[in-house]
Amino acid sequence: MADFPETEVRSLLGEKRTFPADLPARRTVVVAAFLREQQEQVDRWIDALTEAGLPGSPLDMTDSDRAVVIELPVLPSTYRLARRMIDGGMSRSIAIDRVLARTFTTYTDVAAFRKAVAIPTPRVEVLVVTRLGEIIDRASGEPNEFAVTRLSESALASAE
Repeated sequence: MADFPETEVRSLLGEKRTFPADLPARRTVVVAAFLREQQEQVDRWIDALTEAGLPGSPLDMTDSDRAVVIELPVLPSTYRLARRMIDGGMSRSIAIDRVLARTFTTYTDVAAFRKAVAIPTPRVEVLVVTRLGEIIDRASGEPNEFAVTRLSESALASAE
């Protein structure tokens, strides 16, 4: 299985991190999206995963939580100069701290990112990732009970 590449990100609260080392949990469910039109599908995944018992934001985590769900809009590096405007627009339209804290944007070579993570098309991809970059499970398409259960169990299993 592919590894998650070192990726510079910033939360919509302005916190800079380097993934995977700075992922918010030992195992983080990363809902990666590439197009604005994918936001509703991203939201359905996050809703389903939180209904399955995973914290839906780093702000929802307690000391005993071993996993969390975040979203990762992957945007072309050519938009980097407009980051303040793009991220600011997203922040203003969301305006909910727990959602801002779970949304990390990256401005990168999208094709290289997709190739590294083995995502063949710019589709929504849900990845269970360790801080070492190991992708231990994944799903794409619409959320369904089987995939949500499997991803949740992968995120929580042996995450000590």
